[in-house]
Amino acid sequence: MSPASGQVLKHTFPPRNGRPRSLALEIEKNTRKYRLRAKDYSRDTPTIARSLGIKCPTDVYTEEAAINFVKEHPEAWLQFQGVKDEMEAGHWPKELRQTKKSEGIEAAKRHFPYGSLGNSLSWYLRNKNVGAQGQKNQFGNYAREILILTMDRHEAYGHMDTSDLLTKDVTDMFIKWQDSGRSIYTFRQGLVLLSTAINHACDRFEETGARRGIGFGHDVEGIKANPFNTKRKEIDSHIHDLRVNDDTKGPDPFDFEEARAIITCFRKSADLRPYWPLVGLLFATGARPNEILALPWRNVLGLWQGYTNRSKTFLMDPDDRQLYGGPVMLNVAVDKWERNHRMRTQRFKSTKNQNKRRPKVNRYIDGYGDLFQKAIEARLPADLRITNTPDWRDQLVFQGPRQQEADPFAPFDWHNFGRYWKQGLEMAGVRYRNPYQMRHSYVSMMSYHGHSDSDLAVWIGDTVQTMRAKYQGCIMSANLDL
Repeated sequence: MSPASGQVLKHTFPPRNGRPRSLALEIEKNTRKYRLRAKDYSRDTPTIARSLGIKCPTDVYTEEAAINFVKEHPEAWLQFQGVKDEMEAGHWPKELRQTKKSEGIEAAKRHFPYGSLGNSLSWYLRNKNVGAQGQKNQFGNYAREILILTMDRHEAYGHMDTSDLLTKDVTDMFIKWQDSGRSIYTFRQGLVLLSTAINHACDRFEETGARRGIGFGHDVEGIKANPFNTKRKEIDSHIHDLRVNDDTKGPDPFDFEEARAIITCFRKSADLRPYWPLVGLLFATGARPNEILALPWRNVLGLWQGYTNRSKTFLMDPDDRQLYGGPVMLNVAVDKWERNHRMRTQRFKSTKNQNKRRPKVNRYIDGYGDLFQKAIEARLPADLRITNTPDWRDQLVFQGPRQQEADPFAPFDWHNFGRYWKQGLEMAGVRYRNPYQMRHSYVSMMSYHGHSDSDLAVWIGDTVQTMRAKYQGCIMSANLDL
């Protein structure tokens, strides 16, 4: 009788995604060494062999004796049992799953198996037909860093099967994230992307192998409740509490006198004057900066007497037109990541929440009741006859100095405005706050003068609930008295 060799023990597991799985204990014919051979045909690499580090004696002839010999070596037998338990739980004993921090994110992300969290994220990030590219660019690295955090046995979370994900696992990720000294805010941004990625991946099982598991709830208000989104809501509540108790976070609007001083400074300073129409439009409309930077003349001309949107023509001579102050139309925004796209139509996107709106103009800043009109007039060409041409109406209302001559359809780079804003606040003697506070100031001023929450929410493009959560405290506490 020849010595025992080949397969001596085999476990067959329930199929995964319709594909067979098994684990075998084998003896190599030539070297007589024991090895494990794991098979899972739902994975990119369906077969993995791993040595147990022991050699079978030549006098072992039966499979039963070969198995009993392994049991005499506890470390080898426990390794075999451990892999068996892993596969029964749905995991995959792929050696590349053991994340090496020195390899970094780019190396680690290539080794996520089919149907795993990491594979779902990678699929989502590279699929240009699914999701918002700007969100992917902003939060992609945070999401990757979350998934290469390690569980027990130094296995990355990204290698977990999607259907196995529980809210408890996301909580563990959050604890490890904070233990590494990183911010709750960046973790929350990563969760937003992961939540969206997993939902899309589960909707395309054939491509990704991702399935919803027992930890996935039902849709709530149109949002699919996977564990990432469940934890995100909990963190949002915590962040809200932090901001309520932290005067340095959240809205910090300018009062009426500060707003007047800022506008006056930008109008009268030679260095800042090119940017005063931008400041005026932001204070007057409460729009997001990327919406004002995408504002075309065709969405403002409805404010001019004699202009009809239906015919796209004027009914009177350009020199006789008067701006009478109706609402401006906001329906597009600058796409930060495609701002310089060679095709001008690709430079813009829909406004946040796809809201097309006509905000009421802010007329409550002392000395600037006609703020919107003054800002618009500062951008008009010297010869008004050019405003009759369709090409001119497609151009942007605000562009940076000397930019219009180069490309009249290229949006201004908001990042370049920062240094002028800081300079303007210093010259005006106003405590520094970021430019986005002009939007918060609009809400506070309009609320102070009695406009309802529902109207305000429509004008700024938010829901009533979101507006109240963001602004109510600052509206009540801000010093807005003239």
